[in-house]
Parts: sequence; structure tokens; C-alpha cells
Amino acid sequence: MALLFLFVGQVAFAASQQCKSNEALTEFGRWFNPSVTVKPGEIKPVSHPANYVTKALRLQISVAGQLDPSARVIVRDEAYHFLASFAASDLPAEAVAVRDLWTGNLPASDVTLEFRSPASNATVSVTTAVALPPTTTGERVFSLQGAIANWKFAYKSPHTSLTQARLVGDEVGMMVGGNPDNQHSWCCSAVIVGDNIALTNWHCGGGVDEQHWSSRTCAATIFDFGWDDGAVRRQYSCAKVLLADEGLDFALIALRPVLGGGGVNGASVPASVFSGTIDANEPVFLVHHALCEEKRVSSQCKVVEKQRTGWRATNGDPSEFSHNCDSETGASGSPVFDLKGRVIGLHHLGFDTGPNCTPDHVNKAIRMDRIKAFIGHSDPVLLQALHWD
Repeated sequence: MALLFLFVGQVAFAASQQCKSNEALTEFGRWFNPSVTVKPGEIKPVSHPANYVTKALRLQISVAGQLDPSARVIVRDEAYHFLASFAASDLPAEAVAVRDLWTGNLPASDVTLEFRSPASNATVSVTTAVALPPTTTGERVFSLQGAIANWKFAYKSPHTSLTQARLVGDEVGMMVGGNPDNQHSWCCSAVIVGDNIALTNWHCGGGVDEQHWSSRTCAATIFDFGWDDGAVRRQYSCAKVLLADEGLDFALIALRPVLGGGGVNGASVPASVFSGTIDANEPVFLVHHALCEEKRVSSQCKVVEKQRTGWRATNGDPSEFSHNCDSETGASGSPVFDLKGRVIGLHHLGFDTGPNCTPDHVNKAIRMDRIKAFIGHSDPVLLQALHWD
């Protein structure tokens, strides 16, 4: 039976043997080994796994030997549309025999790899890749107020009530995390809160018994702010973990545009962050990638408790608030907006369950004033660079 990785006591339970969890990482993507090597002058295909519906591919490209300065490696889709390219100057600077780099999410189920070079003292190979489906195949947790999810497509829905959500929705993206050591992938949500800086959950940096936000996990993680029905892709890779804290369940990530096609158009657009007073019954909305699907909006919801004890608190520290916006696995790390389009919280937990698995029917978010205070105490220079209120 498939296991659902749960962050309750940091233990993995069989899904049929426990109450519905208050939070989880949902599996997303299949790792595979294409075993493709190209030499100068060659073009070879990289195909998705058999019998696996694939929306996008992400490749780890390895270069052995010295790449000629004029050499180019070009990635195209199955119809030979250009997707990405790189040269020697794009490779990591480490003096090692084999240097690796990750592409962004390439919008194709199959691609070709071409190696153009006047010299033959290097080879290019793809030994690791991840196929991404249109939606998760992982378990559902169901942190919903009703039997049917009260959310809408951010852009496909005709509702004029979503105008404000659309205006701030481009600041929200889907994060696809990865652990190359055990070939584990998952999805979360994230929001841009500074110049090439994203905010997401600490628990989105790894699964049970994994080191969270290790350098290898960071290198294999991508932030896709165009995982929707639009024509423009905006993808970033994780350049560095600037600051993270388990107690407040947040991580600030330095971003850099991905290599080649699918990269960023112009400067990043940070969200407006509000760290003032939150009131019970205050109307809010959630922009997220629940179930690793295209951008969703949960609206017509509100703050329930303006303060509640944090998930790791042992002294009753009220670092969170509760809300009744529908969420689901994959929504972890999504911003809670007020009606002015300001981020007032970072969603991170679904329903808690009491005796007889009775749910409390509220979702939980970390208060932005607490995250701001933590950053100010730990790294005042970083807080100044964020330009928060």
C-alpha cells in the first residue's frame, strides 16, 4: 500500500490506519533514468516513462570533460521547437570531472538533445530526469469545508469576483521539490516576497527522515510561477536557502531564473506583505496549487481565530491564525491574502483531528508579523532587503 508522508510526529503511517492528516507532502512526478549520451554532432531523443501521462519533463544534464567555448547543447520538443540551450559559461564553476545542471520544467512529454561542438573531448548525458503529470497521483487529505472543494481556476473561471485574486496571483507559484538521493518529488506552493526571493514552508524542504532544505534538495527544486493556462512561463531554480525555521514553518529562498526556455520575463514582482493586526471574521482568500494542479483561488472565506498556538510550540506561543479557505495537499506554502491583496499569513496546515477522528474544520496559517519578527532578529539585513511594511 502506498504511504502518505505525514508531518504528525514525523512518522509515516499507512493511509488506511490513521485519521485524516492535518498536513502532508503529496507525491508529484516520477524520476527515471533515460541513459542518453550525446557526442558532438549527435541528436538523440529523451522519452518520458512508458504508460505515464506527462505534462512536462525536467532533466539533469551532466557534462563530462571540457566543453569547448563555442559548443552548444540544445533541447527541443518532439516537433523540434526550441526549449532550452546552454554553453560552457552556464555550467557550475567547480573543478570536477563531471558537472551537472538542471533544466526548468520543459513543456513536452518527449524532447531531443543536440550537441553542437567543434571539439570531441566532452560528452553530454542525461542520466536523471523527472516526468511531471498534469496533477498529483498522491493521497488526498480533504481539508475542505464541504463535500466539494470551494475553489476556482484562477484564470479559466469567468467570475469577475476573482479580479483581485488575478492581480496578485502572478506572485504565487508551484514549487516542485526533489531529493536526488532517494528520488522523491513533491509539490507545494510559494509566493514571491522580495527581489528574486520566495517564501514557502519549512516542511516543503523534505519528507520524513530527510534533511530539510539541504543543498542537494535546493539544487533539485524549481519554482514555476506560470503553472497555469497562460502563454508565459516564469520559472526559477533554488539558488540558496536564505533563512528557514521549523518552529514557524517557513523558508526564504533566493531564486535565479532557470536556464534556457521557460525562464523569467523581466524583474520579479513581489507581493505586498502586511504584518499588522489580524481580526477574527476578516475576509481573506487563498491562491494556491492544491493537488499540484493549475493555479486555484479559494475565496469567500475568513479568519476564524486571529491567534492560535503554533504547531511546534511547547509554551502556547500564538504564532498562527486559523481560516476556513478550502485547501489540500500542494497548497502548503501558499499566501493568505486580505481583500486589499496583501499577504497576511502563510498557509501550512489543514484540519486537526480529535477523538474518533473528528476534524476541527479550520486550516492554519503562520502570522506574517511573527515571521517578520523572526527575520528581524535573525538577519536584519535580509529583512531590510525585503522592504516589508
